[in-house]
Amino acid sequence: MNVVLLKGQSQYGVLCRQIDELAKAFTARGDAVVVIDMPQMTSQDRFIETLQAQRPVDLVFSINILGEFADGAGRRISDLTGAPHVILFVDFPLAHVTRLEHTPANAAVLTLDTSHVRTINDYFGAGRFAYVGFCPLGGMGEPQPLPATADAFLASRPIPIFCPMTYYDPGEPPWRDYPEPIRTIFYDAAEAALAAEWLPALEALDRRLVAQGLDLADPQMRRDIAMVRAQSNAINEWVRNTRRQRFFEAAAVVGLPLHVDGKGFEAIPEHYTNVMRLGCGDTTITQQQMAKSRMVLNHNSNFGEGLHDRVPTAMLAGAAVASDTSQYYRDHYTPDEVALFRWLHLEEDLATVKTLLDDGDRLFAMAKAGQHKALQQDCWDHRIDAILTAAGREGRT
Repeated sequence: MNVVLLKGQSQYGVLCRQIDELAKAFTARGDAVVVIDMPQMTSQDRFIETLQAQRPVDLVFSINILGEFADGAGRRISDLTGAPHVILFVDFPLAHVTRLEHTPANAAVLTLDTSHVRTINDYFGAGRFAYVGFCPLGGMGEPQPLPATADAFLASRPIPIFCPMTYYDPGEPPWRDYPEPIRTIFYDAAEAALAAEWLPALEALDRRLVAQGLDLADPQMRRDIAMVRAQSNAINEWVRNTRRQRFFEAAAVVGLPLHVDGKGFEAIPEHYTNVMRLGCGDTTITQQQMAKSRMVLNHNSNFGEGLHDRVPTAMLAGAAVASDTSQYYRDHYTPDEVALFRWLHLEEDLATVKTLLDDGDRLFAMAKAGQHKALQQDCWDHRIDAILTAAGREGRT
């Protein structure tokens, strides 16, 4: 196959590295791969020339970007290449509502969470796109060799718990200035999402709208309130940020020793004496820190049914992993391979995570088991079939 991968920009360079990892996976299959680095394209004309020069093309893939692209003649990526365009969205879909509205019907859309598939089909209508499906990012990096003993594992990893993520202060909810009754509906929907272990933002909002007497089965009603429903993205963001703050509050209460790396930690309260800042590195530095860590702690950013790539990436780096729970982890991992904490039992479960740090044998066993499982199921070579299915290219070599 001739594959074109479109590389954009991202926070910490994560999505750029993901494209590089996918390129390696396709190349290992024997496919011909071209990566077009969008920041290096000096003009739209240059991009179009570069894209057309790749013909014949069997597949174009991008993360978040260019589904909405059209040149002056209205030609889309698929028109310019003669190949299906698959776009993987790594955020709550309605964060990209404008992009999705302008993405053509023949595009294939993938998401990191099965609830995001429901969100797209519910908001835009089933059949709006050629394909909508689930395909989480793959783990990044080569597997780090693990030593023979737990003592050697502990001695080689001076960081007890590494926590690579951005710190968010949720602040005041953005709907505080919405007119009534919308303001109360949004407050109630957000509180319902926080009160549940997992409740997707659009589903939480729709429940409140229905409780107000709106008939969401009526196509005209759905059109009339489409932009209200699109603001469920604000609920998703606020719940994520609130939960992240609550995580750090609970970690401070139980004395969980966290080494953090990421933006926003200059604003973290000084009384969080359990937190040590390591800086704000890019993805390469983050992976290096993971390889020095006994455990890596993940927060899914409200992917309650999917996978955050931080989990398999940390496993490949040889660290044990703790994460907030998700249906994907429950279905694909055992408690011996990943430690899960629940939002409705946060202090209790983080205390258990802290206890795990004192059990070097179990921690080492979890690191080995997690790495083995990630290598079996959560690298980019395990994602290619999902991409080919989305593109309608099953069985192509």
